Formats: sequence, structure tokens, C-alpha cells
Amino acid sequence: MNEIQKTRKGIEKYLKIMDLIGKTNVAENEEFQHLFNGFYQVRRNEDWRKVFYSLMEEKKGENPSIEEIMVYLAENTKRKSVELSFASKLLHTLDPSNPIYDRKVSNFLNLKGPALYWTSEAKIARQVDNYNAIMEWYKTPQAKSLIALFDKTFPEYSKLIGDVKKIDFIIWRGLSEK
Repeated sequence: MNEIQKTRKGIEKYLKIMDLIGKTNVAENEEFQHLFNGFYQVRRNEDWRKVFYSLMEEKKGENPSIEEIMVYLAENTKRKSVELSFASKLLHTLDPSNPIYDRKVSNFLNLKGPALYWTSEAKIARQVDNYNAIMEWYKTPQAKSLIALFDKTFPEYSKLIGDVKKIDFIIWRGLSEK
């Protein structure tokens, strides 16, 4: 299966996730959780996932900040790392205009994460800065060109997927050169 076919399959999963978020209690719906875990590669234990999906359900209809989500996850999952990636995926699922941060996006934009020895506050501050940098980059001509590439490659989805996720699909599947 080539990258274009894989991306189409991924788009269908994403659309199903975005459909279910508004129709179900995500803290309890196993279908939603299974789709989300597979699509976003959630490899955390059951206790972590319970906190994560409960927070997602609780924040529906609200406009939480990325910092608020990262702090909540760090405090309630007892993980030492600051998980911008999962926080951004939660935030994007609640509001698709918010970008997703992950290793591929970070590498594509040459963003540097916090050092292991930094304090929790400093780690969160760096990750908030990284997230804000992504939000600014999404306004650039380069970002606009990736949106156009998505629309040209996947015209059948151009009206169904928001610009932020279009860029994410292009970067994630390596369908564009920098």
C-alpha cells in the first residue's frame, strides 16, 4: 500500500473519530477510544487512558489552553514527562483549528524540546513556546502550499478536513519536501 492509499485510510479513521467525538461519551465509548488509540498511537496504560479520556469528555464545549491540558495530564497521570503531543491531540479533537504537535511536526519545523534536567515549569514553558511556534507557522506561505497540496491530492476530502489537519496529513505521511 503506497503512502497516498495509507493516507486515505487514515483520513477515514480521522473522520470517524471527529464524528464520534460529538455523539458519544468518550470517557466510556470503547469504539472511540480504540479508534483514537490506533490513529494517534496511544501506548499508555489503562489508568493513563482513563484520565485522558475523562479529561477529553469533561472539556467538550470548553476552550482549554494547551498548558492547562499538559499540567492536568502531568499531575493526574503521574508521568514525569510533559506530554505536549497527547495534549495537542486532545485539544485538536475538541477543536480542529488547533494544531497537533508530534515528533514528525517537531522535526519538520526544527523545534527543540526541553532538556531532561529542566524543571517541570521550564519544560511546560518550552512546550507552550513550541506550540505557539506551530500556530504561527500555520499562517505561513509554506503552510498554505501544503494545504493546496492536500486539496490537489485528496480533492474528495478537501471540504471535510480542516486546514490544520490537512497539513498534518501531508507532513505525517512525508508527502512533501520541506
